[in-house]
Amino acid sequence: MASMEATPCETVSQQTISLSVPDAVAPKNWSTEVLFWHLQDTDTFEKAKHDLEMGLGRLLADVPILLGKLARGPKDHPLDIVIKINEGASVAFPHEDAANVPDIPPMGELLSNGLPLMDALRKAVTPATSLEPVVEGSAVFCTKLTRLKDGAALAVGFSHVLTDGITASMMERIWAMHTLHVSRGLPFRKYKLETPDEEIRARLSTPARCDTEADLDSFLEVVSATEARSHLHKDVASAKEAANRTRAIMMGHLAELGEKPEARGFALWKFTPEKLIALKKAASGHDAEDWISTLDALTALFWSRVACALGENVHNHQKSRCIFMISTRQRLQPSVPNEYIGNVFSPAVAACSISTLITHEVGLKAAAQSMRKASKEWTQSRWEAWLSKIISLPADQALSVDRKTFLQKHDFSFNDYSRFQSNDIDWGTHLGRVARTRYLKRALPAGAFGAHVHPRLPDGSLEVSLVCSDELRRRLQKDPVFMRYAELMCFHT
Repeated sequence: MASMEATPCETVSQQTISLSVPDAVAPKNWSTEVLFWHLQDTDTFEKAKHDLEMGLGRLLADVPILLGKLARGPKDHPLDIVIKINEGASVAFPHEDAANVPDIPPMGELLSNGLPLMDALRKAVTPATSLEPVVEGSAVFCTKLTRLKDGAALAVGFSHVLTDGITASMMERIWAMHTLHVSRGLPFRKYKLETPDEEIRARLSTPARCDTEADLDSFLEVVSATEARSHLHKDVASAKEAANRTRAIMMGHLAELGEKPEARGFALWKFTPEKLIALKKAASGHDAEDWISTLDALTALFWSRVACALGENVHNHQKSRCIFMISTRQRLQPSVPNEYIGNVFSPAVAACSISTLITHEVGLKAAAQSMRKASKEWTQSRWEAWLSKIISLPADQALSVDRKTFLQKHDFSFNDYSRFQSNDIDWGTHLGRVARTRYLKRALPAGAFGAHVHPRLPDGSLEVSLVCSDELRRRLQKDPVFMRYAELMCFHT
């Protein structure tokens, strides 16, 4: 595998950027998307590689924070995290030729089979940086270009400490615009709109009302700082030790429930625009106040039909929860612009009785209304209570999502990337628009199942990847309610 160091096309000064409290408590992991193109020949790939390299240099000049490394701030407190950009900083841009790997079919065949991320393909396209824990000194951005037989794959990874989904989508879009201009021989110009990021970070770190006794969401708990997913460890060894301790606790809890790890993979389902319209209609009530969005209807379908496939008596649960994320940029007052670089989201939980979820036809509507209710119940005062609690804790404690939240088999998690423009962006003369996008996710061998929606396809269709066992996949394929709307594209472990 070859690699080059991408440097900004303009001089970037040495600087230190203080992050917000929401950034500091974000999970210390990577979010990595892979873009796939169907290319005709090697010559096209080489030209595309040149365009991407030059476009990356322009991106780094446009958004210098991507050159930075994570560090502790001067207060030496878990919430005091900074990004340091050194003079002459660069970003590694590795590229690998996997066109002749026997276990990776040609791009046309991959696409016709639903583009499953089987082991050989996943290994070829994954940036090595994204496999390491996020610790002090870690980069905040990584990438890798892979040549495939009749195609190419570009992995784009962002540290969750710096970006939420909206920020990551914006960065990807800016890189594409620079690459497009390089391919057309156009001069460099900046695309990142100016925003008062320092001022916004300070505001997101200072609650208007500092009520540390306010009620918090039930899925939150106070834990030792070093055991929290949000803790920035000093090195890889300490991060892996903490992960092993957490894993042992989780496996112990699963053993108490009598649940054994199982082989899980990803089932990819497609929903056409016509099916989405029908699903939205089925999930909505007759009254205007019972209106349901397409994404709430889609979430409700997976949540209710997975619950139905599992049955009513798993560990005697009475209720099921669906955990999802809400972007609060436009909900906060004053609002936060989409061009701001940072984390601006809140977790939300919808709840519904299992007996209702698994009731034919009723379950879909009930799940959709529960989703809508949970989203509407978000308030700025609740967010400020969360922020106040975090700030008030001593340095050796942290607020974290209850570890058991994702271990209940009848619970569900859902992530929505459908509004991202990944499938519509033009990457220039030699690349054009992507053929498909995929996310490098991991499937936990037990506990709650989960799904994530891929960016909307040009024809309006949506692809949804569901973490599930092969047995659950078979049950869903036999479910007439689920298959009324969904089409299975592929299943891979």
